[in-house]
Amino acid sequence: MNVIGISKGIFFVLSCFLSSWLGSCIIMLPSLPLAVLAPSIYRSYTQFMMGIWLLFPPALYELLFGVKIRVCGDAMKRSERCLITANHRTRLDWMFMWSLMGRVRWSALEKIILRGDLRHVPGFGIYTLYVIFIVSCSLC
Repeated sequence: MNVIGISKGIFFVLSCFLSSWLGSCIIMLPSLPLAVLAPSIYRSYTQFMMGIWLLFPPALYELLFGVKIRVCGDAMKRSERCLITANHRTRLDWMFMWSLMGRVRWSALEKIILRGDLRHVPGFGIYTLYVIFIVSCSLC
């Protein structure tokens, strides 16, 4: 590894962390009253904002590291429901799934089920509560 590669990696991690933390505080926190006053508007808003943020990390690693994503297989249709499971053979496979979701314009429609301990991660954890991710409590 060279200094440029390490600095790109640090920039990537800091960008993802800071964008999730700042997004939670600046964009999502002021919308919390909508959760009580107008739940359907709150859900639409959070889904839209989550969809935008889920495009950020894949765009960043594609531009920063030159990663090329090739999608092959059956066509995904917006009119049909789809279940995608990730076995996490790597720690970053979910980012590749976000890239796929962005390419088929489903990033705002995606529903994610997380392990319970991930809701305690600084920045990302509070964001998962705002966007109403499903959390598995068997591992809490």
